[in-house]
Amino acid sequence: MSEDEAVHSFGVLTGLADLPKRKRLSRACDICRTKKLRCDAHNTPTRNKCSYCTTFKHDCTFLQGVRKSTPPKAYIKDLEERVELLEKLIRRVMPHVDIDAEVGPSFNQHTWEAVRGMSQSTRSFRPPASQVPSTSTSDAGIQQATAPWKTKQSLLSSFSQRLDTPEVSATPDDGDDSGDERNLATIDGTVAEDLEIKMAELHLTDTTDKLFLGKSSGAALFQAARILQREVSSNVNTTSPGYPCLPDTGVSRPKYWKPNPWEQMTVALPAIESLRFPPPDLIRVPIDHCFSEVMPLMPLIHRPSFEWQYAEGRASHDIDFARLLLLVCAVGSRYCDDPRLFLTSSTGEVEWGSAGWMYFTQVYHMPKPLFTITKLVDLQIMVLSATYLEGTSACVKAWLINGSGIRFAEEIGAHREKVYSPTRAFENQLWKRAFWCLVQKDRELSAVFGRVMGIYDEDIDAYFPLEVDDDGWDEATQEWKQSTGKPSQLAYFTQHAKLMKILAHCLRTLYSIHKSKVDLGFVGPEWEQDKVAELDSALNEWLEAVPGHLKWDQHMDPAFLNCHARQNGVYSCRHWPSVQMRRDPVHIY
Repeated sequence: MSEDEAVHSFGVLTGLADLPKRKRLSRACDICRTKKLRCDAHNTPTRNKCSYCTTFKHDCTFLQGVRKSTPPKAYIKDLEERVELLEKLIRRVMPHVDIDAEVGPSFNQHTWEAVRGMSQSTRSFRPPASQVPSTSTSDAGIQQATAPWKTKQSLLSSFSQRLDTPEVSATPDDGDDSGDERNLATIDGTVAEDLEIKMAELHLTDTTDKLFLGKSSGAALFQAARILQREVSSNVNTTSPGYPCLPDTGVSRPKYWKPNPWEQMTVALPAIESLRFPPPDLIRVPIDHCFSEVMPLMPLIHRPSFEWQYAEGRASHDIDFARLLLLVCAVGSRYCDDPRLFLTSSTGEVEWGSAGWMYFTQVYHMPKPLFTITKLVDLQIMVLSATYLEGTSACVKAWLINGSGIRFAEEIGAHREKVYSPTRAFENQLWKRAFWCLVQKDRELSAVFGRVMGIYDEDIDAYFPLEVDDDGWDEATQEWKQSTGKPSQLAYFTQHAKLMKILAHCLRTLYSIHKSKVDLGFVGPEWEQDKVAELDSALNEWLEAVPGHLKWDQHMDPAFLNCHARQNGVYSCRHWPSVQMRRDPVHIY
């Protein structure tokens, strides 16, 4: 008996031969693909128009082609990290070998195009590996081979020093979201044309003024026009009098981009000597309480850095650190009982609800100057201000202050992963902590007050901060490393960020206005029950993925106890519509 006959006989005996073959479902129509809806065109009687297109009178077409899948960003990121580790290993094991002379200078996702261009221009005169002098000979050959790279690097160094206008990152929309995006920077007109657009990096630092511009910005359009002009110029005589040319000078002109003198004087900050801090014998108490009670749930400030700046007396000459210190004292005062941290009434009684008020009001009267670029301390001040306002009668203003902080973070691109420089590991984590503190607080406050969120998940591709405690920074290796066998307190922060993603989805579906529900395809009598069941499944999956040291235990660390209270809050939030509409709740358990 042949193999086919044996399979057929088995089907007849088991009764499987009469079952219809399972057909592969056809792909969704263009409208459903765009809106990411479940298309039922293959289930309709006519099989040529889905129910959504029929309801809203759309043309149900299947013209869009299937996009070729690209490698996931996590895969590319892992490869980059692996290459970086291998380079460090080679430099440590073979310090006498010049890697830049052999394979070219190091680059990242922002500068690879420019470095690639330099590599192609110098590859013709760089000797192959077999002809490179051995390490036992003089270093003259290696120095000669690296001369072109050093020349380019020195040019970049002088170029970055001459920039006196805000640096801009523009990402033209080329239809590919895989991260292959070009950057645009404000360039001095004396720099070579090849460096005019490609060589500027956008990093999150406190030493330079940077701006972030997205794909729809005018700067991105200008960059696309310059690139198109270069492509056309290879086949067209660009020296003819009638040929239109875009200017070769810098993209932005200081006349229009640099703040004017009268604009810089719009806000006069008070003299730093006039600020009032807690007494020297008391100031350590609110500081310690802030870091022991608040920072485990909201790792906003790197304590070793804060303590070092405080010990050197930076609050006496740095207005930004002075504002941060005042807010730390204001928030920490909520957990103290010393009468000196409270106001007194007209009768001399202590107003126990005024803890830290005299420190918060000093910062409140020092707004961020409008014509300055956002710095890390600005985001930290926004988060602490919103945290303090949550305990006042004006708690609704916390949502407003925190939302402004999100706008400030977007100004310098903190919501985009590509702005974080791989060479600035320490600063990257502090910026990510501040940004995700803003995002999580925004979603909590939006749920509490029934208001719109300041930023959605589809606008963010920045990764969560590393689950490494403050003492995990290794200055020698310039890396974050968590102590072996010690669970990180940031594990709670990461899990809470994932929980807030579920809450954000709940707010955008169950609590959206009717028009948004129709646009998203949430129609029909059962969609709400289905959505609640979907959210319950997501919460259960999240709970199963929580690390063991964060799961409920009557002897657990109190620093992790808040996670369970917030989880129950999300459970209540997704069942609240059933109470509002006087319907029977959906029973999942």
